Amino acid sequence: MEYRLKIKALGVFPSVEIDEGKFFSLCQSRRALSNALLGEEAYDLLVSNHEEFERELASLAVGRMMRSEYSYEAFFAIKAVLARRLANLVTAGRIYVDQAPRYHAQTMGLRSELRLARTSMNREYDRSFAYRFMETYRNHVQHYSSTVDSISLGGARDKATQQLAYVVEPYAEKAKLGLNRKFKKDVLDEMPDKVDLRRMARGYLAALSVVHAELRNRSKPVIDEAKTVIETAIAEYERELGKKPAGLFAIQEENGKELACFPLLTDWHRAFELLIERNHGYKDLERHYVTTQFRA
Repeated sequence: MEYRLKIKALGVFPSVEIDEGKFFSLCQSRRALSNALLGEEAYDLLVSNHEEFERELASLAVGRMMRSEYSYEAFFAIKAVLARRLANLVTAGRIYVDQAPRYHAQTMGLRSELRLARTSMNREYDRSFAYRFMETYRNHVQHYSSTVDSISLGGARDKATQQLAYVVEPYAEKAKLGLNRKFKKDVLDEMPDKVDLRRMARGYLAALSVVHAELRNRSKPVIDEAKTVIETAIAEYERELGKKPAGLFAIQEENGKELACFPLLTDWHRAFELLIERNHGYKDLERHYVTTQFRA
């Protein structure tokens, strides 16, 4: 069995021999980095869908301020767009819950990390009513009804400034959720007559962000080491080639027949770091809100 680093492209390029241990170290490192990126993409999907929900709320409030419409059609259109945004959000949440533990375990190369990630999610589920509610609400949306139960489109005038605030508040109502016999009874029992879906959405993302921060911290040393392993191999080949290689592969051969190969590159890491920088963490999201109110 032979192992080598080589550019797979037209032309004549040097071949650098490596040993079996280095080949499989490169293979493991690439797998770790690929799965780490997939985990960040799953989190980004969740964050992006929450952002779209928040943007929709803000846009609808501006629409109410500028062009107040009180027809049934206008009310129905608002309910429909918010139901769609919420359906997207809870689906993205389910994708994250299903995928993130697996990607984390494959990054770490340890099956025990799969249990650890799920344990962290279970802990946050127990701590956060918003997490419990949104998980149950997701099942309700997918299998029973995808509508928002009620919406408040009112405004409130500040007595001191006489400014009139416009807000769009979507609610889920206990009585209507109770018509679904498969809606979790323990979650239904602990909820008030209606819950503000804005608060639930922010609490849901906040709880999953606590988990994601833990997974990031645990996997960082492994990711840094994997990146170093691949960068070292690329640098070794660069010394032989005399310039930065493009299209470099690690190759396993037997009697001249290629058995396995995979690319060696670190371009992905820019995307990985961008996602981490962009999605810095939302553990206290419930304490934040958007406003266009004038400052005194």
